This record gives sequence, structure tokens and C-alpha cells, in this order.
Amino acid sequence: QAASQQCPQCVAFALARDGFLLHLPNGLSFEYRVGTGVTVERRAEVGDGELELYLNGSVRAAVAWLNGLVPIHASAIVHNGEATCFTGASGAGKSTLVAELGARGYPMQADDLIVLELSPDAAPACLPGGGTLKLWADAIAMTGVHARHRVRPHLEKRYAEPAGGLGDRSAPLARIYRLLPSNEISIREISGTSALEQVPALLHRPQFYEPLATPARHWSLLTGLSRQVRFFDFHRPIDPARFHEGVDALEAHFRGG
Repeated sequence: QAASQQCPQCVAFALARDGFLLHLPNGLSFEYRVGTGVTVERRAEVGDGELELYLNGSVRAAVAWLNGLVPIHASAIVHNGEATCFTGASGAGKSTLVAELGARGYPMQADDLIVLELSPDAAPACLPGGGTLKLWADAIAMTGVHARHRVRPHLEKRYAEPAGGLGDRSAPLARIYRLLPSNEISIREISGTSALEQVPALLHRPQFYEPLATPARHWSLLTGLSRQVRFFDFHRPIDPARFHEGVDALEAHFRGG
């Protein structure tokens, strides 16, 4: 066993190099073995929304780490055959931005969790996955997407269909925009050490990765992202009245290279 966490009232997991167990307080459990797939157990009261949430989140991240892939906490669209992703703190507006870009014709590659396949000689491949958005009610109203069932009972966050459709194949990851709150709109490219320092914060479920990491793997991860992908800081107002102004500036930045 490489890592474990036990807590009667919280998520508990056990991770080894050939698989993992994940158990939730509501009785929803997942077991994965490398090469054999995921087995799910759930009580009758656990809805499909909660099942989908964990399959496309923690479970997908753990499966990625165990198979040599890199899951990052970000959302992504496809532009000119390449993946562009958006990262930032929870609530920064990653999914809302992808929803609005979908309404403007950009297919969604993934929401909230992106799985990357690193290569020493090429840009990381961004794998397609997670075919729905997860949006709060105000974001649904602002972007006009079609909402579905709740992510969790009694939580006004819903799954929604991306208006621009879905990317259906791997795409080279070209750009990462970090979403930052500001009174003004600006986009600034960062590189070198500044880009390298951003990479650890991108990782999805790092507690699943740390027991599996070797110095060589970690260095390859850091350099593979910071050297082969362009990083930008995207400052924009959090005022909903200026949301579309920020998206307009982003599209202009796409066109300007």
C-alpha cells in the first residue's frame, strides 16, 4: 500500500501501484485494478449525478496517475486543432468560460479535469473526456446553456451540455491561461521559472500522485509542461456585467497569436 486515508465521516482511500480503493460516507465505493477497469458499489439512494461526479473526478484522476498520465485541475476548449485550457482556484470561472466559448463555436475538450499524456519531443496530448459541464445557476443563466440534473441533491449546481459540442480526439495542448481576478482586463505571457512554478498547483488530486512519484518522473512532468506549453496570466473582473467583455478580450488574444 502506497498511501491511505481513513475517516468515518469523510472520503477514505487506499492507493497502491497496481490499483486503489475509494469509499465515500454515503456508501458509494470504487475499486480499480490496473488493466481490469473500475468496479462500483452504491446504495439505492445514491443518484446518477453523484456517481458521475466521482467517476469523472477523483476516480478518473487516480486511474490517470496509475497509468503514467497527468491529470490537471483545469477546463479546456479546442481552437485550431489545439487544446487551450483554463486553470485557477475553485470558483475562478473555468467552466463558465468554457460554456461561453462553446456558445461561440469552440468545442469543449474537458471540464474541471484534463488528462494529459506527456512526450519528451512534443506538446502534451490533451485527451478528450468528461462530456458535460458543471455550472451554478447564475452561470447557466449567463451563458444560456441547456441544464440537466443536479450534480448533488439539494445543490443548485447542474450538469449542462456544451453548446459547441465536444472534442472527440486527442489534441496537443498549446496554451494554459490562469484566471485571476482584477479590476482591469489584461493577458500576459509568462515563461521560464515563473511557468515552472505554476505546474505543481495544476495537478489534480496530488495526494494520489505523490506516493507514485520518482524524482525523474516529477522533473519530466515539470519541464514537460513548462517548456512545451505557453503560459498566460489572464486578469479579468469578477463583475458578471463585464463577463462578456473579458471573453471578447480572450478571443482577440486567440486571433493575435
